Amino acid sequence: MDGKILTAGISNRNIIQNIFLQGISLPKEEMVFHSDLIYDIEKKALTIEAGEIKYDVISTTLNGTCQLAGKRVMDIRFDATSKNLEILSFIIKPELLRQDPNVLKNGNMFVNGKIFGELKTEPLQYDISFGMKGLDLHLPKIAGDFHNIGFDGKYSSGKMSDLPGAKLEIKNLRGKVREDFSRGNFNLKF
Repeated sequence: MDGKILTAGISNRNIIQNIFLQGISLPKEEMVFHSDLIYDIEKKALTIEAGEIKYDVISTTLNGTCQLAGKRVMDIRFDATSKNLEILSFIIKPELLRQDPNVLKNGNMFVNGKIFGELKTEPLQYDISFGMKGLDLHLPKIAGDFHNIGFDGKYSSGKMSDLPGAKLEIKNLRGKVREDFSRGNFNLKF
């Protein structure tokens, strides 16, 4: 404690038994959280520095602030960018990966953004950027090889507690499927 500022390093390990997201069951796995926290007693403000959450192959860094008085303003930023293609094992059938470990060859994924808002007066808002670059898939028995697959996306929740005002954009779709190179864009506004 330094005057009216509290600082602490926090580490926590838990075994997650069940997580269900939109009907998808995530596996039982250890979740690890650690961060440096700074709490300003006078301002009632919490600052998260060098935060990290790890669950299975997913790793996310986070930092930001949360006012615990007044309008209770929150601004948390996160980054789950990964060159670890194991994360795609959540969407590719496990038996396909067991049959051919070379299904996933190259690629980078990114997910980053912020969670923010005045907690006292409105629901939290989300601005999230996501995408993939340079993904190569080898599926000889199903569809052949896919090269340099990628896209850029963005999701903004807007200020509403339901979907009106939300915006999802997927652009710069690209990749080579067999011998054809494809490109495209997709926009969805609620």
